[in-house]
Amino acid sequence: KSATPGKMLSVFSSARRRSTGCSGTVRKEWIRDVRFVQQSAKTQRNDGEILGDILHAAPDARLALKALSFVDAETCELFHEHFMAHDIDHSRIDLLPPTVPLAKFLDEYRRIDVALAPLPYNGGTTTCETLWMGVPVITLPGQHFFGRMGLSILKTLALDECIAASPSDYVSIAVEMARNPERLTQYRSTLRTRLQQSPLCDGEAFTRGQETTYQTMVASAQ
Repeated sequence: KSATPGKMLSVFSSARRRSTGCSGTVRKEWIRDVRFVQQSAKTQRNDGEILGDILHAAPDARLALKALSFVDAETCELFHEHFMAHDIDHSRIDLLPPTVPLAKFLDEYRRIDVALAPLPYNGGTTTCETLWMGVPVITLPGQHFFGRMGLSILKTLALDECIAASPSDYVSIAVEMARNPERLTQYRSTLRTRLQQSPLCDGEAFTRGQETTYQTMVASAQ
């Protein structure tokens, strides 16, 4: 399904972007990719309310949810009803099934501008992959490990501006990014290098640190 003009909101994708697809100016489209939303229970009711607040504050925005669940017509209807309960017309919501083959799936990243980490479960690998593709990720940290992975990754990259302090802050950051294409263009052209040069991509240093930790654990047990 081709998107109509407007912005789309994005969360994540599980595949890496081709190196040629990470540069260029930002298109006025967002895609939000929620992976296996019903099976993995990565979202909660408040997440839908927050997304509705973002769409109300950015009236020209579009939202696409991408998940295996959306091959089922009844599931799609339930999601449309949920957003209509928040006064979001179904014409602004695209519910998309998985895309194959991989090359076609990767091409969809050309339309992604902003990634919204799902609540209450963040992404770990998917957050890194999204940043690798030049797409900023907004996260609202939770109280437990599964809700703080995004915080850890973004802190490592000094992307504090992408870390929300509250649900309303989460909405504000997303809307501000939507209104700032120059900023999104800068992210598109710099995030991959930023990630490459960070400790997240320094496997050798990570291994040394892990080995030191093991040695310390063994020594303390003796």
